[in-house]
Amino acid sequence: MRLPVEDDWKLHSNNENLNEDEYDHVKKLADRLREAHKSAGQQFKMSHDTAKRYYDRQTKLEQFKKGDFVYIHDPIHKRGKTKKFSHQYKGPYVIEQKVSPLIYKVQLADGTFTIVHVNRLKRACKQTV
Repeated sequence: MRLPVEDDWKLHSNNENLNEDEYDHVKKLADRLREAHKSAGQQFKMSHDTAKRYYDRQTKLEQFKKGDFVYIHDPIHKRGKTKKFSHQYKGPYVIEQKVSPLIYKVQLADGTFTIVHVNRLKRACKQTV
């Protein structure tokens, strides 16, 4: 990866104007910048791994089958109504199809279908129809 100011400190073989002190200074600066870039990349990876570990600790993948009843998380509340007292989950609705491990096709009450991510679903008790 190139640093944005690489051309400013890059050593050019045709640059005869630099004396020995300036040449050493530019060379040391380039080495320090490369080392800082490498260190920042390692720190970023460690930070990313730590955040992923904390996220994965509290996450569990819920599995649903066709015919399961679920609630869909819908945090939108009507204007003039207090958010505290509005229902955040709508339903229960029926799982129609598992599109992928994280995506489900859900049949709504009016007979239409919607595609929903598993993070927005919550298992409901079995309903008698």
